[in-house]
Amino acid sequence: MALKGRDLSLRGRVLVLKTLILSLVWYHASISPPPPNTIKQLQQIVTHFIWKGRHYHPKAKIASLAITNGGINLPIIQVETDIRLAKTISRVFNPYTPFWVDVSNHLLQSQTTLNNITQAITQKRSTNKPLEPLCSCLAACKRIEKKQPNTMAAQPPLPVLRNILRATVPAEANPLTFPCVGQISWSEIFHKHRHHPASDTLWLATWERLPIGRPLTTIAPDSSNCPWCPNEEHTTTHFIQECYTAKMVWDTVHMVYSSGTHSQPPPSIPDPSLSPSQHRLLCSTQSAALTTLWNAFTSRAFGRNPTPNIHEIAKQLLERLLSLRSLDLLIDPTTPWVPPNRIQHIITIAINRHTPTPTP
Repeated sequence: MALKGRDLSLRGRVLVLKTLILSLVWYHASISPPPPNTIKQLQQIVTHFIWKGRHYHPKAKIASLAITNGGINLPIIQVETDIRLAKTISRVFNPYTPFWVDVSNHLLQSQTTLNNITQAITQKRSTNKPLEPLCSCLAACKRIEKKQPNTMAAQPPLPVLRNILRATVPAEANPLTFPCVGQISWSEIFHKHRHHPASDTLWLATWERLPIGRPLTTIAPDSSNCPWCPNEEHTTTHFIQECYTAKMVWDTVHMVYSSGTHSQPPPSIPDPSLSPSQHRLLCSTQSAALTTLWNAFTSRAFGRNPTPNIHEIAKQLLERLLSLRSLDLLIDPTTPWVPPNRIQHIITIAINRHTPTPTP
């Protein structure tokens, strides 16, 4: 309940989930594995918390990937339970084993055809006998050894075990190239200088999971069409770069960046030619653009407000640019922001350039 009113980003919710909600579960899971129905319920709770009950989002196997592979490190309960069970039982490979190893070996010899835990792990075998947590520990080791043999004998840390059991990186796991944004690496999407809501929007757009277009056919006032372009289907590409409102917004932030740095935005990020201050300015201006576009759309699609016109969108963009300018200059005074009156003049130029001509 304490988190209900907080507007956390995707990675913020993942962090809260891991540190505050699931930490107690992990503490007990290493010696008292939850049954399958409990694991399923926990995963449903995780999914509901991360996506706020929304059903249109990237699959769990994609969201569970590392940041560098296009995910957000979403915890998969079964995987997290398995690696902790496997880590616990890997102590059989220590030179001096704890006392419970001898007890477990005795149970295996008396009730199964296995001689000891080491044999069961190396031979990728488990048992159906109700010998918990031994049964679950051996099953977890079996899954790991099948994917990467001879792993458990080295007693690897949890991150290594997690990477083994994680879903493989999809073939299409490469960021899309938006002409208005450039080609951005996965790590750059969640760069520390980028505004968190903009990072979330860009990540969902990359995986084509922004709730726009056809998923909103029966929800949005404009059905699956763009609110600003009549009879034009609202796709991710149209939303970010083809709509005239998007062109106006991107033209503005590119002129702001060019005026401050006396150079054009780089074709890809990260770019070795960018100085840290230029990088900060680029992330901030792009964040202002993405957040402005998304808020303008959601106020219409979900808030059912009148469609914001280009002047209202420009006003929102100005407010965000000035807000981020103040923050950037407070953190790093060398950030090459142009004066506020110059930003306002650039927005006026962009509005005149992209305002559609009224049809007779």
